[in-house]
Amino acid sequence: MKRKGKGVAVTIHSSGLTGGNDPSEAIVRMHADGSVTVNIGSTELGQGIKTVSRQIAAEVLQLDPGLVRVIAGDSDADPVCTGQFASRTTLICGNAVKKAAEALKYKLLEYAGAKFQTPVDKLTYQEGSITSTLDPEKSIKVKDLAAEAVWVAQDALIGIGRHNPTFAPRDNETGKADFFQALQYISCVAEVTVDDETGLVDVDKMYVALEMGTPINPLLLEGQIEGGAGFGVGFGLSEDVLPYYPSIKHVRTSYREYRIPTALDMPHIESILVEKPSSFGPFGAKGCGEIVANAGGPAIVSAVSNALGGVKFFELPLTPERVLRALAEQNKGE
Repeated sequence: MKRKGKGVAVTIHSSGLTGGNDPSEAIVRMHADGSVTVNIGSTELGQGIKTVSRQIAAEVLQLDPGLVRVIAGDSDADPVCTGQFASRTTLICGNAVKKAAEALKYKLLEYAGAKFQTPVDKLTYQEGSITSTLDPEKSIKVKDLAAEAVWVAQDALIGIGRHNPTFAPRDNETGKADFFQALQYISCVAEVTVDDETGLVDVDKMYVALEMGTPINPLLLEGQIEGGAGFGVGFGLSEDVLPYYPSIKHVRTSYREYRIPTALDMPHIESILVEKPSSFGPFGAKGCGEIVANAGGPAIVSAVSNALGGVKFFELPLTPERVLRALAEQNKGE
């Protein structure tokens, strides 16, 4: 007989290394034609850091993102980056890009101030132009100013940014300590169908609600959530590294024996983005990497347990054999 069940799992995850001290740097350069190159040390692994860096730089400099090019991942030439782990890239590398773009923007304002004989705080930077608030007739397009700086002043329009989270030391009297800049929160609900005769489990639907600050690119974030849900399906139902059954001789020896879910195994996924801007991240964003993979497996296990009347599971993945064995143990106890 096929039985339906629902399960839920919730968890949290940090952005950045525990205790901080994991810096990233960025270099933002404007060329004579007004286009921009962003150099970062972060590697593009599919998490979208090149797209996010482009958006951050374009937002600060008020440019069309199409004018921004991002170069990433060459450790011989690019700036410092601690690495791609701990869900740190958007938060820490993104902050470095933001700081670098802001430094470049200030340099442009300084050039305009010298040109117009106007204090920087009396200039506005908007809609691709810099204008004096004292004399609105004094206005120049940013791309024209860039051309003057490069070809006339013979200067390089470069902004450099570095972000390195640091925290106050632990209070030895109270034990109070800050270890994270930001925490992400996720809740996953899984709906499953379990065949109690074969032990087969089908995941029908997954609902994933994620709070990770302000999404810089919601479409990328939804893709991240769906990819993480796929990890959850694999962790919960098929991916087994060391089964130890019936002995260590049966350990996996190749990827051919390591069963990952395919498109046919994926359920319908509904993503829910809960926005709560972070005071630590660029434009309110936090990191989002590991957390999307952490809740799916436990939610599926909870749903299978619910479908089978409270059967307890203590091993993953829930292979048909394990499902039937747990069900038999429960029936024996009854």
